[in-house]
Amino acid sequence: VSELTEDFVKNFIRYMKDVGLNATTISMQIHVLRCYYNIARKLFGSKVPSGTFDFYHEKLSDRLQYKMKSFTDEDIHTLENYIARVDTPKKHVEILDRFLFMAYTGVRISDFASFTEKNFSVEGGCMWLSYTSVKTDTSVRIPISAIFDGRAEQILNKYGHRLPEFFGIRKDRFNSRLKTAVRHAGITKNVSAHVARHTCASRLVNRDVPVTTIQKVIGHRSLKMTMVYAQTNENTLVRQLSM
Repeated sequence: VSELTEDFVKNFIRYMKDVGLNATTISMQIHVLRCYYNIARKLFGSKVPSGTFDFYHEKLSDRLQYKMKSFTDEDIHTLENYIARVDTPKKHVEILDRFLFMAYTGVRISDFASFTEKNFSVEGGCMWLSYTSVKTDTSVRIPISAIFDGRAEQILNKYGHRLPEFFGIRKDRFNSRLKTAVRHAGITKNVSAHVARHTCASRLVNRDVPVTTIQKVIGHRSLKMTMVYAQTNENTLVRQLSM
């Protein structure tokens, strides 16, 4: 790490240009390198040269492009607290419960909209969600009593008497209504149903859940795709690498 100097980064950029990589790919690689540089600074302090990236300035569009779209634990708690308030409109509660169910389980909205009571079973005292993905034809089986302290199971029980209504959503209207509810909860981040899927993976990886386990929960055929979803924050990496 003592060799992570400004000259090293400039030579790395020059090398990528020489081998024909385009500007977008170069920006992505430098973004990743800078993340690990920041981690190295936290872990090893003065052993890592300071100011290595002072010369390099990403465009705002580049920073946004590579920022993982997911909600933090704090965001999820904000939504949970908003739902628990007695003055929260029923329509907001229901749309946010659907979003949180997807955030707790990592399911796609297309799969969520296909669920019936037949997708749920109790085995050995644990509630399981089993389904075959509409998009990829991949079989997924999730112990919703265990994941995220059983929050998905709690939502399921809340709507147990009207599950067809809970899962029977209009996908074309969901995101606009979700954005409204999230904004009223006090969160200004851009949101869609797919953000729930990213959120599930990111929260699991930051709880030190093995990525192969996350792959099974998310229902990816490729581990490489799971790595795209499962963003590890810097504090988690420092903790894991310090063990």
